[in-house]
Amino acid sequence: MQGIYKNMVDVHPNAFIYTFSLYRTMVRNKAAMGVGIAGGVCLLLAGVGGVAYLGTVRDIILQVINNEAIALIFSILIAIAALGGIAVIIGAVLIGIEHPKIGKLFVWLGTGLGIISLIFGIISISGEMSAVTIGPTTLAIVGTVLAMVCKYLAK
Repeated sequence: MQGIYKNMVDVHPNAFIYTFSLYRTMVRNKAAMGVGIAGGVCLLLAGVGGVAYLGTVRDIILQVINNEAIALIFSILIAIAALGGIAVIIGAVLIGIEHPKIGKLFVWLGTGLGIISLIFGIISISGEMSAVTIGPTTLAIVGTVLAMVCKYLAK
């Protein structure tokens, strides 16, 4: 080529589409990070206040079946429930710094027990309607939904 075009670099025709797609993925991951951090904070607050009803469920089950192994299992579940929000926050940050597969794993681990405690919370809330049980259960619902949205948004 002569004249004005002699110093032009050949660009692949899909280079713009690829660049735009990469930018869109980065923006989605940043949005997922924000939503995930909000969900993790909700789960963290619900875990701190919501562990009480897991303790109540543990006490009820231990009255029926008095077994040390079951008590140990419930102690581990309560510890994970209290730290589930931290796992979601770590996963959201990993998604935001472009490690979506590992981040999704952390979000999944953090919300896994959140869903179980959510089910126990709904069961316990159906029996009694007090602010002590409604507050953490509502935060757990919001946190779990936000964490699931985070997993969905991450690419």
